[in-house]
Amino acid sequence: MPFFIYSLFALLAGAILTFAFSPFGLSLCAFVSLVGFFQVLHRQKKTAHYLWIGYVYGIGFFGSSISWIYVSIHAFSQSVFLGVSLTILFIFFLSLFFLSFAYCYAKLHHQYFLYRMLLLPIVWLVLELLRTHLFTGFPWVLLGYSQTHNVLASFAPVGSVFLIGFVVCFMALCISEILNHLNKFNIFSSLTSTIILCLLSAWGLSQIHWTKSDGIKKSITIIQGNYIQDRKWDPGMLQTIINHYYTTTTDNPADLIFWPENSIPTFKPFIEPFLRQVDDLGKQQKSAILVGTVALNSSDQYFNSAFVYGLGSGHYYKHHLVPFGEYYPFSYLLEPFMAYFNIPMSSFTKGDEVQPLLTMNGLSVALFICYEIAYPSEVRSQLQNANLIAVISDDAWFGDSLAPWQHEEISQMRALETGRYVVQATNDGVTSLINPQGQTMASLPRNEQVVLKGSVYGIEGQTPWLKYGLLPVIFIALLFALLALVMYAYRRIST
Repeated sequence: MPFFIYSLFALLAGAILTFAFSPFGLSLCAFVSLVGFFQVLHRQKKTAHYLWIGYVYGIGFFGSSISWIYVSIHAFSQSVFLGVSLTILFIFFLSLFFLSFAYCYAKLHHQYFLYRMLLLPIVWLVLELLRTHLFTGFPWVLLGYSQTHNVLASFAPVGSVFLIGFVVCFMALCISEILNHLNKFNIFSSLTSTIILCLLSAWGLSQIHWTKSDGIKKSITIIQGNYIQDRKWDPGMLQTIINHYYTTTTDNPADLIFWPENSIPTFKPFIEPFLRQVDDLGKQQKSAILVGTVALNSSDQYFNSAFVYGLGSGHYYKHHLVPFGEYYPFSYLLEPFMAYFNIPMSSFTKGDEVQPLLTMNGLSVALFICYEIAYPSEVRSQLQNANLIAVISDDAWFGDSLAPWQHEEISQMRALETGRYVVQATNDGVTSLINPQGQTMASLPRNEQVVLKGSVYGIEGQTPWLKYGLLPVIFIALLFALLALVMYAYRRIST
């Protein structure tokens, strides 16, 4: 087959993977995509061809799954050229991770097939960990998110989204090797049994309840203001926004009330009289009210933050800031280009990595602002012994793209990993209530000014992921590596 046909197959396989994630949720597409990718790799001869196939696969995947980055950059800069060029550069950079995977596949291609099956999932795991942490990280559309809504999601409380990705890669390799050895019944039966064992393990884990409810129901109100960026940051709109949130809160009392990220788009010291009114309202209604705004200290540093009023206390300063959106890395180098970006308040100061939990009407709440919920280990550190997870965000920067739905899916995975309810309060959607099984109990339509009402329970107990972090995943990876080493030694001795 001509090499350019293989390239087209790789590009298509990468694009198919996008359909495994929200809002499509076709989880089987992850296996179709990966098996197709592995099959194309298996038919290459030259190292350069392996690298190209891996790179093209990455372009197909990231080009279709995170093209929404263009929407955000264009909203900041109003420049089509800048939006297109930076989005392409980012996609090309991320695709290097799949190029690296393809290189490892090339090195194992002529080895015994079981070595590939045992070692390549470890490579996948390492690359996803690197993508999560390297250069502040971009842990969006990790492979494990593709299985949020089926039985494989039960691996999440044990080893987070990373363990699910490891298992999916391993199962896809099993399927690929079955196709490579169709004429060998013993290999076919062994690998089929291995896949069944993975599914049975997932089913067994799904029967375990790692955490439990405290039995006290709390009513919830989430206000989706739907103030898009060109209106939200207009100083002339501030009083209208303030009136809307105050009136809507008055009309929709609940135990816990959430306003989205930067719901009041100004510095907190400028609105202290209004915030005292909010505090009085919360006490009158017996509500705890979470307000997103911008904190300002005496050194003129400002923080993307949230404060609790009424029956509660505490504040949170966002720790993991978005590069170029909330701060400029290497600003001394990028200063000539910064004028192209029209980003309100784009020089935030980050808060501490671990901060005191919020107290809201008797519940301990771990709060995350927007992008922070995408970092599993940081969520684990900040969670501590919180009864509830809250996420406040303004996804209007993403426009009508896939990103808001992918963001909700990330929150669903955090619910699975931690065994907690997740309250996701956004400015324009997707606003939702998520149960500890990762299921959305209620959500609001996007781009509408509406209110979500529901209820949650405080949760107690810890999942293995909360107790041990990456240790279970590392143990399984080391076990796979040890099996590969023992097998290699045995084959060398036998020959």
